[in-house]
Amino acid sequence: MGTFTESKDTAAPFQKLYDDEVTRLRDLVERGKLFVTLVTAYFAFFAFSLEKLALTAPLFLLVAGAAVSLVAALACAVQALRVMSYRGQPDPLEEIAGWDARPVSDAEFWQNRIVAFALAARENAELNNQRGGWLRQAAHWLLAGVVLHGMAVLLALAGRLPA
Repeated sequence: MGTFTESKDTAAPFQKLYDDEVTRLRDLVERGKLFVTLVTAYFAFFAFSLEKLALTAPLFLLVAGAAVSLVAALACAVQALRVMSYRGQPDPLEEIAGWDARPVSDAEFWQNRIVAFALAARENAELNNQRGGWLRQAAHWLLAGVVLHGMAVLLALAGRLPA
């Protein structure tokens, strides 16, 4: 019975790593949904403000750059939300059913669980890093779109001011 407790205690940090990546996935998905919402809302504001601008050639370039940046931000946010093959937590009953008829010690069982948790945590961390990278790119594109749009609006207002 002592081996079981020791092995289970040894497996706990690996299970925590796995659980942390699952939590991180949920956080990244929520952040991705927020980005999609922000970009979509800003797109609506952007489209509404276009009606008010008299587009000259320099303003058109800024507005076009802002539009491309906002589309890129939306594409990156959607890419971060795409379905990825996430490695699930190993089911102990399926694991036991896959063994031969020979009895397996508690230590061997927990050793297999540790390996399964470690592999799943590593693979899921790589997928979460990809998701995070797409969200980081979405933030940069959104910032670029907001800055370009702001510049276009300021230039349009400066052109309308009396000298």
